[in-house]
Amino acid sequence: MPMTKDPAVREVLNQIISDPDYGEVAKVPFLSLHQFSLVALCWLGAFASVYGYFQGWFGAPVAVAIMFVSIFISFTPMHDAAHQSLSSNRFLNDLLGTISVQLLLPGANMPLWRTLHMEHHRYVGDEEYDPDDKLVNTPRPFGILYLAFTDLHWVHWYYTSGAKERLPARTQYWLFLTLACLVVSHVGFLLSPYWWEFLVLYVLPQRLGLWAVVYSFAYIQHPHGLSWEEQAFQSTVRIKSNPLVRLSLMGQADHCMHHLLPHLPWYRYGPVWDFANGALLRQNIPHRGYLTPAKEIILPDPLGSDVRNVRVTRVQDVAKDIRSYTFEPLQGDHLPTFSAGSHINLHLPSGAVRQYSLLNAPFEQNRYQIAVKRDDAGRGGSKEVHEVLKEGGIARIGKPHNNFVLYEKAKRTVLIAGGIGITPTLSMAHRLMQLEKPFVLHICARSEEHLPFAEELRNWAFAPNVEVHFDTEDGRSGFDADRILANHAEGELVYICGPGGFMEWVTSVAKQHGWSDKDIVTENFSAAVGDYAEDKAFTLNLAKSKRQLEVASDENLIDALHKANIKVPFACMQGTCGTCLTGIVEGEADHRDAYQSDHDKSENKQMCLCVSRAKGDEITLDL
Repeated sequence: MPMTKDPAVREVLNQIISDPDYGEVAKVPFLSLHQFSLVALCWLGAFASVYGYFQGWFGAPVAVAIMFVSIFISFTPMHDAAHQSLSSNRFLNDLLGTISVQLLLPGANMPLWRTLHMEHHRYVGDEEYDPDDKLVNTPRPFGILYLAFTDLHWVHWYYTSGAKERLPARTQYWLFLTLACLVVSHVGFLLSPYWWEFLVLYVLPQRLGLWAVVYSFAYIQHPHGLSWEEQAFQSTVRIKSNPLVRLSLMGQADHCMHHLLPHLPWYRYGPVWDFANGALLRQNIPHRGYLTPAKEIILPDPLGSDVRNVRVTRVQDVAKDIRSYTFEPLQGDHLPTFSAGSHINLHLPSGAVRQYSLLNAPFEQNRYQIAVKRDDAGRGGSKEVHEVLKEGGIARIGKPHNNFVLYEKAKRTVLIAGGIGITPTLSMAHRLMQLEKPFVLHICARSEEHLPFAEELRNWAFAPNVEVHFDTEDGRSGFDADRILANHAEGELVYICGPGGFMEWVTSVAKQHGWSDKDIVTENFSAAVGDYAEDKAFTLNLAKSKRQLEVASDENLIDALHKANIKVPFACMQGTCGTCLTGIVEGEADHRDAYQSDHDKSENKQMCLCVSRAKGDEITLDL
């Protein structure tokens, strides 16, 4: 299962990928010095090991040690190549990956390794489908010695787990080719006069290297019994050790980062921990040592614990038809912390669920505040709130979620609110004031009586940062968007919240003045993150090849295409990298990726094959 179907993971991924700094980190260069150095180093080391031994420069122990290190190093470029992150050029990516893999798994190629490895990424912790599950929970009586023969384990897994029927037919040919190369090379050398040197200089360090690779990058990285599907953030770990050990793991000390964003090159994991204001640091990702297990693993709350009862401690009319509600915990309970821009689900007695932004300061403990504008012509939710929520009564709310993250590293922030859209921007203003960050808050309202929190806005600490814009006598907005959004500087962000038409207008003016998509953040409650319709089967039409495929309800598009022996590029299988982005010719997609913007998804011109599906009974793609 692609992990982006887990709402909690998808929410964090959306926050990280929307971070203005993410685009630069996610770019894969044509060839970086980091990657080229590893490819060159592993083969230079292997050559030096053999040549130096035969020249008498050093003995067998030194030669074995050099070969062992070279084989260990070869795993990282081979691994990154599987995720298309070794080079932006796909031919060079697979060429260098295939060159690297020969030291560790002679005869293997990137299509074979990528197919096997991506099964691990999709099914971490699944005893049947994850090819690496027994590398974490090694079978008795072999124990961790089993890791030295991982290549034989993968062959056994392929033929006993149903992978032969599930994966592309050509995978079997690549597997046969790899096994043939392995057998021929070993038999050839063992029958030659150099059989002893072959055993000592290659077979021994190769098995030791394979053991070290699997121990370092699989065995210690995944707590047994936890899976992507159920405990995504807890099914991978961070390695806490001395700097030398962390460096030797070449990024995989942050293996949890790799599983969240597998398309990132290994040397770029570090900066992402700061993205989305450190959202990943709050996800209870387990920590362990290189030799010592995690002391404690905090699992997600049980299903159904999201909704809780709270006390309505204050109800206040704050503008014409707008009422504020303050919620506090019942005795002995507590409220989860929230970040600026968050919203909660309010569960009404009628069964309706409505989303409302939290407007109070995020540093306030055990208190949530929302504001609701009554709309008698709406769907009835706001009217019910105004009629049934009374001071001293009980309300049912969900945990805070954030689709409108305030990225706190901006050099300057422009907050623009239209009407009731003021609510999340107030929380942001409180937070920016606390951080002593430069910002301005523009509030648009029809008139003084329609301005929410008019009195508070004159007395809050950030009052000097507030500009209010009332409509003119002819009913037009008094907000001079051209003046306010002109002279955009690098590092500035603009946050826009309000009615749909208002946000579209302000966004279009911002773009005219040089604000890019990454500089503009808008709030969108149209679809909750991870809130998908039930998967159903559909027909896939291929415009170029004139073929038609049936995609089962439990099958993704990439699997369906590969089973039909149609190659498409992919890297992450969770909708975060855009490698499998494909043009839509006809039909509407159910977009589930975290890669495209809301605007891109609304245009419906492309879809990510790894996670998205057809909304209707069929869809036609440019394949």
